[in-house]
Amino acid sequence: MAKGENVPNPIRLGIVQSFFRDVPESMVGVAMKPFSALVKMQTGFDSELAPPTDTETVAELLSKNKVQLALFEGVEFAWAKQNYPDLHPLVIVVNEHRNRQAFLMVRQDSQISRFSDLEGKQLAIPRRSRSHCYLFVERLSQENGKEMKDFFSKVIASTGAEAALDDLVDGGLQAVVVDREALNCYKRRKPGRFDKLRELQKSEVFPDSVIAYRSGVFDEAVLNRFRDGLKKADSTATGRQLLILWQMTAFEEVPQDYDKMLANIGKVYPPPKSPGIKKEK
Repeated sequence: MAKGENVPNPIRLGIVQSFFRDVPESMVGVAMKPFSALVKMQTGFDSELAPPTDTETVAELLSKNKVQLALFEGVEFAWAKQNYPDLHPLVIVVNEHRNRQAFLMVRQDSQISRFSDLEGKQLAIPRRSRSHCYLFVERLSQENGKEMKDFFSKVIASTGAEAALDDLVDGGLQAVVVDREALNCYKRRKPGRFDKLRELQKSEVFPDSVIAYRSGVFDEAVLNRFRDGLKKADSTATGRQLLILWQMTAFEEVPQDYDKMLANIGKVYPPPKSPGIKKEK
């Protein structure tokens, strides 16, 4: 049988646990089901999701063909590629716009002019924020000699970006870190309150999340079937609803400079000393 024709049934999908940050343990299984349904609907292949785990473990499972596809955040895929160069992006996962970026916001009338001025103050990070928001603030804290949890008097897991930014406007805390999409949404919904905010600092551009595969597992026809099917996911109402549940808006073609972006972000944000990102409870 030719390579790629003996497609596992079901196809096993790996996923990094950072996608379930702030999701209660009891809800992880519930949250995973729509993704399997989406893959079936768009590609015709049955699939099952392996239990979420750390980045290094997912990369190893993918390299050993114990999972055939895997969903990584972009920066985590950059780490995986450093140890497993035979892993490749199939499609990127976009949330409204390509590329991820975090923004550290303060009040317009605040006396805070640099990151060091935030030491000992309160910071909010909305629940289910992606890793780039945490990594950005953690790196800035370390550059000022402390871990994030020690640099700020309190790091608040806000219920959502809008609630966090409202609290910032109202003076309930001193800083909020949000991604670009959440900030743009706040600007559209509450332009008057948005004008009371000021960008203190923004992160580097992070590569988008990605569905990856290992070279040699599928032939090009099967890869194209996956790629083409997933890229049409946002063309149906059901597909769009399933994407929204996962804070996604579309699967898109991998950009030509994606490997370069991975290499660059991997240098600025090297892998954690302990493998993967430990799951938060």
